[in-house]
Amino acid sequence: MPKLIKRRTVSIILIMWLIMWAMFMTSPVQVRQTRKPLSQRIAGTQWSGIRGVNYIPSYGRNLYEIWRDYNHEAFDSELRLAKKVGYNSVRLWLNYFAFAERGQKMVDDVEDAVKLCHKYGLKTLIVLFDACGARPRPNSRLMSVKEAYDSFLASPRLSSQQKELVKSFYQPFAKGPGQDILIPVAEDTSPHILLWQHWQQNPGYDKIGQEWWLKLDAYVRAVVGRLADNDTVLAWDILNEPEFASEDPFLRGMNHAEVRNKVSGFLRHIHEVIKKNHPDEIVTIGFIGLENCLEYEALADVLTYHIYGEPEKLKESIGKALSLAVRTGKPIFITETLANFSFPPLNIEKLATDQGQLEHYQKVLPALLESRIGWMGWGLMVGRGFNPYCDIFYSNGYPRPAALYLERMLK
Repeated sequence: MPKLIKRRTVSIILIMWLIMWAMFMTSPVQVRQTRKPLSQRIAGTQWSGIRGVNYIPSYGRNLYEIWRDYNHEAFDSELRLAKKVGYNSVRLWLNYFAFAERGQKMVDDVEDAVKLCHKYGLKTLIVLFDACGARPRPNSRLMSVKEAYDSFLASPRLSSQQKELVKSFYQPFAKGPGQDILIPVAEDTSPHILLWQHWQQNPGYDKIGQEWWLKLDAYVRAVVGRLADNDTVLAWDILNEPEFASEDPFLRGMNHAEVRNKVSGFLRHIHEVIKKNHPDEIVTIGFIGLENCLEYEALADVLTYHIYGEPEKLKESIGKALSLAVRTGKPIFITETLANFSFPPLNIEKLATDQGQLEHYQKVLPALLESRIGWMGWGLMVGRGFNPYCDIFYSNGYPRPAALYLERMLK
């Protein structure tokens, strides 16, 4: 009996050792087999076939709140609606400040969100940083859009030129459908808070300088490191709309050398951080304009840009974009379009209605579908963001007429 037990013990140990040896030997090979070189990943993606949407969950007013209060159930039910309507991809927005507070727990949630995208057959373009919005001020107080608009026009801080921009951009909204919306305003708040409301920059113009790079690098390495070689991830968008970085894009935008140099340095640095550790990850930058796509094309493996407006404007832009793709030898697609949005000026009283949105989709969507370019629309879920009138599903899943039209057209 003791000899039998001894033989069984030896056999069990031998089997366990063989299993461990097999796992040790095969795991690295499997990793190397699944990792594809950059050129193969780019060539293997049908960029012109992208039919996606920018996904902002309904429960958050900004990107910080979305990841501070991550809601698995909301992501699950809302991504299901993206798939139901016929989309094949989403643009997913992250936030540095939530990572600074939550660390790896936030990265776990991002990974969970990407798994939910995979569950519904949705590829994802992940936005690491966002230049849009207004950085939060500690001494802000809530006031209505109308009150804030009047205070900006009376403020000695703003030049006459700035006040004219405020009038031309925001008067229809501030005196009309947006007048009662509450927004946070401090003494030095940008007047564009009238548009952005609670939407916050990530990380903000004051935090993209070299003194912040060590902290930002840790965030980038943690997120990209966790999801590198993940087939669900289409690409990494370094910064959404760099043109808005200064919070005063129309008078002190990237046409100013100081702003351009600071933003350019940040873009080059984050690109280097990603490529140093993960050279085969696809990287892009979410510019508004095609001219910046061309100037910074060395920092992007695929080119992306934004275009809103009437079908004629859209078609002209797409023609130029496709020519740029040929010129650079890189794929190009649109990462923001379609929305029933008017800026400048912000005059959305008719566009914001169900009928206004539907009519806009009926004009613009056919032009997109007939083009030879991939695109991602804005938006999906009516929520707490700055432009819920552009979204097509209520948080309970009830569709607006534009959602039903979109589903028919995409399917």
